[in-house]
Amino acid sequence: MKLNTQVALTLLMALASARENNPELRKVEIAADSAGWGKLEALSEHLPHVRARGTHFLGARYSILGVNFNGTPIEFPTAFPQTELEVGASILLFDGLSSINKYRAALSESDAAELELDYARFRLEQGVLTRFNQALAAQDLEKVADQNIETLEQHHHLALASQRAGLSTNVDVLR
Repeated sequence: MKLNTQVALTLLMALASARENNPELRKVEIAADSAGWGKLEALSEHLPHVRARGTHFLGARYSILGVNFNGTPIEFPTAFPQTELEVGASILLFDGLSSINKYRAALSESDAAELELDYARFRLEQGVLTRFNQALAAQDLEKVADQNIETLEQHHHLALASQRAGLSTNVDVLR
């Protein structure tokens, strides 16, 4: 048993499906997103930078230091730091405006990527619209062709009936 379940495809459904499944559009969207993060990266040069580094010596062996204390030699271990911590901070005061120019470049790159994304969406939508209209036109042409076939069959039956009745000849049937 076959079930004929036809779903009429609307233009909005076709556009949504094309937007979701088009790999070229996905690639342009990812490039636009990446370019958008470039602006933040360029601005980050103006933020304070903090860094920290720590070191801990495990299994440290102390060296022995021999000292003569009131005529009595004694030995005791030398001290050295087992744990070190280094913290640093920096802030940009002036870099010859290179960070400003980097931000401008990143902003222009982001704008260009957004424009490319808009153009890719436009091309996709126009392609879908064209194919959708072609499919609608093909359906209309199919209806017209079916009507033409029906009309020709009716004319053929009428011509054959006229010939059988003796009102027309074979030439009339062929016309």
